[in-house]
Amino acid sequence: MKIGLGLYRESLTPDNFRFARQAGATHIVAHVTNYFRGRVVRLALEKVRGERLVAKAIREGMSAVEAYRTFGIM
Repeated sequence: MKIGLGLYRESLTPDNFRFARQAGATHIVAHVTNYFRGRVVRLALEKVRGERLVAKAIREGMSAVEAYRTFGIM
């Protein structure tokens, strides 16, 4: 049986490699992208803000089709 351990870039330390070996991990998946800062979070927040505008417009009577055409998101 194969057992993997996922680690973020900043967690790739000798202590964590030792832990993985002791835990019986046969491979390590290294996540080299940091999703918690920068562009990804900014784009996600922009999407949420846009979705809130769409929801408000629909609550105020705009059709879903019209909201999509106006804002470009659902």
